[in-house]
Amino acid sequence: ELPSDKSKLSGTTSALSVRAKSLLKDLANISLEIAQMTVNPERDAELLPDWFMVEIVRDLPRLAEKKKK
Repeated sequence: ELPSDKSKLSGTTSALSVRAKSLLKDLANISLEIAQMTVNPERDAELLPDWFMVEIVRDLPRLAEKKKK
């Protein structure tokens, strides 16, 4: 579980967030649409922390752009 405040990351949760972003980037290289669906919250689903979503939203479009080139 990722904390709602990025400053409260422990060593374990920090490693988890880095690994999750890495896996999402790999997935985006395969299918950007599926990667976006992975982080898009379903109704009544637990939301990912805002700071994590900002980092993902910032990184995925750049990956898609690199893939097109």
